[in-house]
Amino acid sequence: MEWLKGRREAKIITLLRDHARKVYDCVLELEKVIKLFSDGKVDEAKLGIRRISEIESEADSIRKRIMVILTEGALVSAHREDLAHLAKRLDSVANFANAAARRLNLLDESIITGDAEFKEKLLKMIKDVVNCVDKMYEMIIRLGKDPVETIIKYADAVDRLEHVVDESHMNVRKHLLKMSWDYLKTPFNAITLHTFIECIENIADFSEDTAEFVRIVAIKVR
Repeated sequence: MEWLKGRREAKIITLLRDHARKVYDCVLELEKVIKLFSDGKVDEAKLGIRRISEIESEADSIRKRIMVILTEGALVSAHREDLAHLAKRLDSVANFANAAARRLNLLDESIITGDAEFKEKLLKMIKDVVNCVDKMYEMIIRLGKDPVETIIKYADAVDRLEHVVDESHMNVRKHLLKMSWDYLKTPFNAITLHTFIECIENIADFSEDTAEFVRIVAIKVR
């Protein structure tokens, strides 16, 4: 992708890689938080939730720096728009990780720890999500380094992993339907738990969306 070889373009790509690392860190931290909640280590989990918020804020700061450089107008308009859209899509992944953590913070720990089958399915789902984001992150850091054909293969891998998350997500949703009001206690808990699960699923959705956008850009400039 020769148009990424210029000095200003190289700076933006470096920032995009930094941005992707922060986004990935958000998701990794979310996985740790969910595991801590599952083990009943609530105080440690709440520290992790604050850390996710901090990382997401750091990621957003990098995105804003990218936007400032893009608005300076030195790049071709189409390329500027492509890079702006890529940064926004990446940011959405971090936003949903932070949103999931905030919903989890509202739930009583017993909702997560009290149902062994639900806990198992939830941990499987977040593991699958991390695998999906990992491949998306790997694709971003190879952008501008690897041939277009390799970038497209990464996008294919992200797509396959997102389908794995879909299966895990459906298994979790099926289990939610079996939970009794005696267990959930209040409608608020039920709604919050459902929203928490949907935020996790959206992490994978937007990782796939990011990868698909990079695929389109790569094909366009090939």
